[in-house]
Amino acid sequence: MASSSFVKDDIKETNCIRIGLGLYGLKDEENTKQVLSLLSPIINVNKIDKGDFAAYDNSFKAMQDGYIYTIPLGYSSGILLKYKIKPSIDNKLLKVAGRKCMNQTLLFSKSLYFIGQMVEIINEKNTLLSLAKRSNVSIYELISLLNPSIKRTII
Repeated sequence: MASSSFVKDDIKETNCIRIGLGLYGLKDEENTKQVLSLLSPIINVNKIDKGDFAAYDNSFKAMQDGYIYTIPLGYSSGILLKYKIKPSIDNKLLKVAGRKCMNQTLLFSKSLYFIGQMVEIINEKNTLLSLAKRSNVSIYELISLLNPSIKRTII
């Protein structure tokens, strides 16, 4: 029996449950809560002026003065180009600046943050399930493609 059936149904007889995504609360069920998050530190900060360009092929043009932040997650980490991430710091959204790179993603914000500050890619408000829906992909694809080299902290 799968974990989603166990949560939804009043099962009286069973001798096993395949927990699967239910272990992380990754099913769209009212009795589950996501317990997985993905954070990445800022590794570089650059000031950018309105009208300046950044990223591969100058694919990002700053519409206002602000800052470009680099985080060490890219498509080699499992954050594919087609994924529509909504990175944030202290519940303030940062804009993805241009296309994601193999090992890095550039972000833009008017607010000043510092090297070492953590950017939230996936959290309780910006769930893996919402990312899957926005990106029109399976939650199984998202979870299985996260690179094993990403440091895991089990609490």
